[in-house]
Amino acid sequence: MKNTSYFKNRNKEKKSAWKVIFIFLLAVLVIVPSILAIAGYYIKSNNLVGANSIKVSLFYDGTLIGEQSDDPQNENADELVFIFNSLINKIKKTDKLPDSLYDIKTFDVNISTRTNTYSYKCFFSTDADTDNYCVDSENTVYIIDDETSDAFLASPYAEVLYSNAGSPKMYSSSDEAILPYSHDWNYKNRSGVFQQALPLKRNDTTAEYNMSGSLGLTFDQYPDECSVKIYKSGIKVYDDDLNGLSSFLVEAGTNLQFDVIAKWNQNDDKDFYGTAKYNFKVLVRDRATFLLDKTSVNSGEAVLVSCTNVLDAAKIKFVSEPSIGCSPIFYSDHDIVRTLIPISNDLEEGEYKFTFYYGATTETLTLNVNKSDKPKDYTLKAENAPLLSNLINQSNTDKVIDIVRSIKLTDMIFAHSAFIDYKDSGAQTIAKYGTRITTANESISHVINGTQFAWNDNNNAIVQALNSGIVVKVDYCTYLGDFVIIDHGLGLITVYAHLDTVFAKEGDVVMTGEALGLCGALNIVSPSGVFVMCFIYDVPIDYDSIAGKPLPFYYSEIEEEE
Repeated sequence: MKNTSYFKNRNKEKKSAWKVIFIFLLAVLVIVPSILAIAGYYIKSNNLVGANSIKVSLFYDGTLIGEQSDDPQNENADELVFIFNSLINKIKKTDKLPDSLYDIKTFDVNISTRTNTYSYKCFFSTDADTDNYCVDSENTVYIIDDETSDAFLASPYAEVLYSNAGSPKMYSSSDEAILPYSHDWNYKNRSGVFQQALPLKRNDTTAEYNMSGSLGLTFDQYPDECSVKIYKSGIKVYDDDLNGLSSFLVEAGTNLQFDVIAKWNQNDDKDFYGTAKYNFKVLVRDRATFLLDKTSVNSGEAVLVSCTNVLDAAKIKFVSEPSIGCSPIFYSDHDIVRTLIPISNDLEEGEYKFTFYYGATTETLTLNVNKSDKPKDYTLKAENAPLLSNLINQSNTDKVIDIVRSIKLTDMIFAHSAFIDYKDSGAQTIAKYGTRITTANESISHVINGTQFAWNDNNNAIVQALNSGIVVKVDYCTYLGDFVIIDHGLGLITVYAHLDTVFAKEGDVVMTGEALGLCGALNIVSPSGVFVMCFIYDVPIDYDSIAGKPLPFYYSEIEEEE
């Protein structure tokens, strides 16, 4: 008789084994793809496809300009991989980086292999006679071999180093730089071989510019050939070269479309050649004009210049013949650009030619400078030298100028009303701008470039702001005592020194006549007072030239309204 229970148990064991095998295979089918996916993601995220693969990330001036991964043994690998694989294998340690390289922009490169990561700052030069260097993360300095250097400097990644890698700049008659929308350009690299530049990347194919005074285009390197086509409302109105543009007349307010093709031929004298194409719109504007508020001025005063049809005040260029010793700053005031030009007390009298350049406009204006009536010169006895030394300490222009130069001038114009004249409130002038005081033996001589006021009947007189402005400095020093400086705009600054009490705070916007503080002891004469200095930029001017008067252009506008 068969043992049926035995066979039943055997069958159960077989089914159980098959079940285990089935579950195992099912687990393998589920887990293995996940493992493969994770491994694939790891490999992909690290861009490593083989044991010898490296990943190179290249930055210039903080911007990523190239990133590649490949096996450097692969002859079709990107040149970035070849170059920096060569670098890590051929660089040689050296003592230090040359001092001349510390301030130049660098290429930062990160190189990753399966086992190591390298980070270098690379210093490349387009000069064939100059060595190239790199510095690792531990500040160890290395020299880069010539073969690696030449390979990198012949690559498109080094194009940013070559000034000749971009087509020459073109400018409108308003001195705006006009960019090409495409070019076919070649430049000579460090090895002396012409190399094709990268294509231009322009999002806007039709930019808009202004031309003032006349139509005109200029280049910093003039092309050998240049064709210009101009369209008005879709109709071609000009088809010629650059030379005919100046005689092509068009009314202000006209909109035009330009198509320009400029070509630079290859020859032995140039390290570049190619063609640049420009497509842009132009709004024609009236020529810029310049006007002086006066044609004759005394030394120690200022002249106001008003400019119209100027879009960018920073592009105005100014030349004085003979030189006035300073460069005026031009400020935008709604539709007009203005500047104050100080006439130093040290300038010789005579005729000065002011020439203004803006785009296609060149205008020369004449200003006659006269020597102002000199205040009375004072001579002190030799024994009074300590008194004069004290005066010098209290009105030392050079030290005040150092403070004024450290101030960042405002772009706003605050002075909209007439400047206060302290004499209207009973102040007496103790010492005038331009006064020269000399000891009898001429051992000490000093010119006062400010005005000292005193109130005999009021030792605590309030010192008022001469005009509206922003308080840019409140401080104390040995030669000014407690002082306040106000910027009124247009580069005009007033200084109030030797105050007893100060009310104003830096950053305050004050109105004309607002209290700044109380006058203090001048230590020169018995009454208390204040020492006032007026500057345009860092040139001291005479207080009397502005006291009781508004700035000239506001005065003219008030007259017109009346």
